Amino acid sequence: MTDKQVKDYDKFVLRFPDGMRDAIAERSKRNGRSMNAEIIQIIEDAIAAEATGFPAGDARELRKVIKMQDESIESYQGMLQQMADLVKKVSSLAVEEIKKKDDSKKPT
Repeated sequence: MTDKQVKDYDKFVLRFPDGMRDAIAERSKRNGRSMNAEIIQIIEDAIAAEATGFPAGDARELRKVIKMQDESIESYQGMLQQMADLVKKVSSLAVEEIKKKDDSKKPT
């Protein structure tokens, strides 16, 4: 860290849309930082992401795609479970039919 005093830093007045201050306060508390440090971190992350060719907007889109894929996977897992249950039921019915046929062939 530099030897700058707080009074020597550039200052910028910022107006937050409704709810954003509370969201930043919660996030800063979770991350163990002051609101100022949290805002600086968010800005630094956005600048670094853009410098690497992966801007924050792309990250939001990527999170949406990942969420959609997760939901699709959950849906497929549900369908696979239903199919497995159906196969089990059909197999059970087939075994019962085979037993019936075997029982009917036995001499009385």
